[in-house]
Amino acid sequence: MHTDRQMPLDSRPNGGRRPPDGPVICAIDDDGLAEDVMATGAALAERLNVPLTVVHSAYPNVFLTGEARRLALERGNALVDQVTHGHRVAERVVEVDDPAQLISAVAAEGASLIVLGTRGRTGLRAAILGSVSHAVIASAPCPVVTVSDSVQIAMGATGHEALCQRVAA
Repeated sequence: MHTDRQMPLDSRPNGGRRPPDGPVICAIDDDGLAEDVMATGAALAERLNVPLTVVHSAYPNVFLTGEARRLALERGNALVDQVTHGHRVAERVVEVDDPAQLISAVAAEGASLIVLGTRGRTGLRAAILGSVSHAVIASAPCPVVTVSDSVQIAMGATGHEALCQRVAA
């Protein structure tokens, strides 16, 4: 059945949807993108006026035990301390777990948005080496923003603010 009747546009702010109120989940790793992921996540949380939760998987093997587990968590907490310095963080989650599962589990508690880095793996490389960002995007209960080194170069010094204005609009 075909009809020429058009659906009326919703003129309410934000299309009538509730504004996000859950935290921005900022997932960091010990790679060269952590600072940019953190800056982007912090700027988006501020722009959306929601809390910021930082998530880091200190080691992907959930069966890590004893001294090795303690050392992995210690290194993970040190990384989070370093990367979050100067940012307002409401909560931090540092665990020994599969990174994609950890991020998805934290986001499932009511996140507004997930921000994470991507190394740009596709195809065979992603299949062999895995891709945390692909796994998170596939299971995310909310929008996901990925930050890559090529975007960092292209955006320049004012890039985070411009990105945040476009994403939060």
